[in-house]
Amino acid sequence: MSAQKGSAVIKQKGPTKKIDRNQEGFGAPLVATATDSPRTVDENCRKLSKSIISKIRQMGLSPTAFARYLSRYAQENERNTPFII
Repeated sequence: MSAQKGSAVIKQKGPTKKIDRNQEGFGAPLVATATDSPRTVDENCRKLSKSIISKIRQMGLSPTAFARYLSRYAQENERNTPFII
């Protein structure tokens, strides 16, 4: 953490993000966002999706039905345990 008055530095993957302590709402939890380049995020998501869909099909499940289930589960999970830095 940087020792500058009125600001804080958050360590994260990718570029460093500076937070102004004087800005309205400082102190509230920060919601994490992707810090990798959009291309890297897209590639990683595509690889993961391909692998998951293959496994789902091997189990005899509908990929679309699983996607609906996963979406609801992920929303509930993030509501109960927010993805915070």
